[in-house]
Amino acid sequence: MLYASTRNRNDTCTAQRPLCQDRADDGGLFVPVQIPQYTPQEILELLELPANDVIARILNVLFSTQIAGRDIEFLIGKEIFRTKEINYRITVGELWRNSEGDYAKTVRILSDHLCAGKGVQEPTFWARAGINIAMIFALFSQLSYHSAAELSNVQDIVVLGEDFVMPMAAWYCRKMGLPVGTIICCCNDNGNVWELLQRGQMKLDASRILTNTPKCDVAVPEGVEWLIYETIGAKAVEEFAAACAKGCLYEVDPLGYPALRQGFYASVVGEKRLLDIIPNVYSSTGYVLCPYSALSYSGLMDYRAVSGENSPALMISQWSPLHSRDVVAKAMGISIEDLRDRMKRM
Repeated sequence: MLYASTRNRNDTCTAQRPLCQDRADDGGLFVPVQIPQYTPQEILELLELPANDVIARILNVLFSTQIAGRDIEFLIGKEIFRTKEINYRITVGELWRNSEGDYAKTVRILSDHLCAGKGVQEPTFWARAGINIAMIFALFSQLSYHSAAELSNVQDIVVLGEDFVMPMAAWYCRKMGLPVGTIICCCNDNGNVWELLQRGQMKLDASRILTNTPKCDVAVPEGVEWLIYETIGAKAVEEFAAACAKGCLYEVDPLGYPALRQGFYASVVGEKRLLDIIPNVYSSTGYVLCPYSALSYSGLMDYRAVSGENSPALMISQWSPLHSRDVVAKAMGISIEDLRDRMKRM
């Protein structure tokens, strides 16, 4: 595959540069020149494969590698994630099933393998996006799509708005042919993504608000430039970059706004409500949410209340509840040891 910059589509490169650099030399983010698209039959055949083979297939397409499913198993283990149905047609995709209880470990391992000794210290934006795409495909392979009729039943995807890498991965998955419905982006009190998707504007000089979900304490997600480029175009990216340089308010052209928000929904969840959700969901389902998953759950409930939609939803979970054990235990009114015991029974 060839890649270009969000700020210069004519300067193309192979996948090696996006694996080694966050941004192109002109300051733009790397984007595929042409995203691969699968037919419904090809999607069905792909989703019938074991999860490790699905991940390998997608990574090979995106990065021109020759990874096998057994390589994925060797690198990150056999049980790399789990899908768990809870309630109200919600499935949690637990990507944190490793020794650290943190999906970032899986991303680091796969990125290191893809970079193959190129001295890259941290996974780049596109490395993370590509790995996320592969993992979402693998999660869908666990959702029992066995016929074209079932494939027509879309799954909404619930993600965090943090740096906008996961929302864009879901967007690319939909473009590639997965039955992805609405992409629900959930924000804490740092609600700039909500401002962009719901009002068509973003304060580029906004201050960061500190919360119990610190990884989402992002005023201006860098990956938003991907969204603007892919939905509105290069001209809009120029305007966005100029607004960023000035630190002023970015406003989407009214003609481009419908394309920007198509298939997206954003929700803002306040701190108190977030902490109330954790014990409430546990009491009704026996499932323990981490603060980030509680944020996603609340955002999904908001979307369903506003839209009246009740499609099945896949909620992406990147951190174990034990990753935020102090916050979770306090919200549930239990000790950390009691929390560990309840996690073992999940």
